[in-house]
Amino acid sequence: LWFGYGPNGYFFLPERQEDFIHPHNVIIQVFIEWGVVGGGLLLFILASLMLNIFKHIPSCVQKQDIAYLIPAFIVLLLFFNALTDGVFFVAEPLFCIATAIGFLSVYRRVTFVQQSNT
Repeated sequence: LWFGYGPNGYFFLPERQEDFIHPHNVIIQVFIEWGVVGGGLLLFILASLMLNIFKHIPSCVQKQDIAYLIPAFIVLLLFFNALTDGVFFVAEPLFCIATAIGFLSVYRRVTFVQQSNT
């Protein structure tokens, strides 16, 4: 299906196991709910976010920059956990991811402004 079954689409699949209300895998969940179009778009966004985080980790480890490393590892750990659990299905981990991504974006802007002022 190109556009998926919509929010909580897994719950309405006849093939699903009765004990689960979501597939416990973010990739399967996104493709079932949002189809090829939404799943491809989200995977592109996630991949670019991950590559951006991985690109900056080595320099931040050298500088011992905790302000970047803590939110970066929160995002990475929750995304990797989403491959085996319903991280994007529950509000608390979503809040942690959103907060950590917010910290990362503010950090990048602050460091950019500091570098341009020197």
